[in-house]
Amino acid sequence: MATNLLKNDEWWNGPDWVRNYNPRQAELSKPRNEVLLEAKASKIREVQSTRVHVSAIDEAVGNISKVITCEDYSSVSRLYSVTAYVLRFIENLKRKRQGTSLVKECLTAEELGRAEYYWLLFIQRDVRSDNNYVEKKNRLGLFDDTKGIIRCKGRLANAEISYEEKYPAIIPRKHHFTTITIRDCHSRVGHNGVRETLAEFRYVFGSKGGDR
Repeated sequence: MATNLLKNDEWWNGPDWVRNYNPRQAELSKPRNEVLLEAKASKIREVQSTRVHVSAIDEAVGNISKVITCEDYSSVSRLYSVTAYVLRFIENLKRKRQGTSLVKECLTAEELGRAEYYWLLFIQRDVRSDNNYVEKKNRLGLFDDTKGIIRCKGRLANAEISYEEKYPAIIPRKHHFTTITIRDCHSRVGHNGVRETLAEFRYVFGSKGGDR
């Protein structure tokens, strides 16, 4: 049976990739101890120790909320960092079983992007469960990208900007993830006004009972 991650000494005191963490890689991180302490305080569960049953972990990661509780975090960057560490821990457990080398370097942009991807998939369940989703999908030009993320077609298709800016992902208006994402955007623009915060915001609202 799965043991609780909070009791896993290898996770909190060990593996090498945690001990050798390099805090100089700026945005990929707040100081390691702060991130790990916040992770420890969150309700992380259902992850085994070195005798992990990989298929059970894959199922838990498929529903990321079974592993990490979004509401425990006041910053989306912290949420992504802790999620990325947990996903790396799981990946290293698989590598250990396979006898391949473990990932030990600091978090990468790719790992943080993967963490964001898992959370978008999870929270977009609320969007898909809207009784009017099909009607809104047609009216607002919503579509699933190649990774299954719901995005919105807009007027910027020919603009020289990133794919994410051309086709922003849809997120629920009333969700803690949305709240902490806006909070982080507001912080990044130096706590300026609504216009600056919205310019930093890369998503569009789409929720039950309301349009974008």
